[in-house]
Amino acid sequence: MQEENKGIIYLSPKEAAELLGLSENTISRYLNYADNPLPSYKISDKTIRIRKDELIKWVEEKFKRGEE
Repeated sequence: MQEENKGIIYLSPKEAAELLGLSENTISRYLNYADNPLPSYKISDKTIRIRKDELIKWVEEKFKRGEE
């Protein structure tokens, strides 16, 4: 479920995967990159949220450079 706070939209890893047309495993890999991981916020032991604006910026920058 998307959470919104002051115009900021937070996505679960599943929602981020659906938005990008990727698997949740791919999002997990992006979150765990040693160099330049996907920005995220650990809310609790089992809850991670990703800001939608940061997700889009990260993807645009990462794939513009041809990395992965």
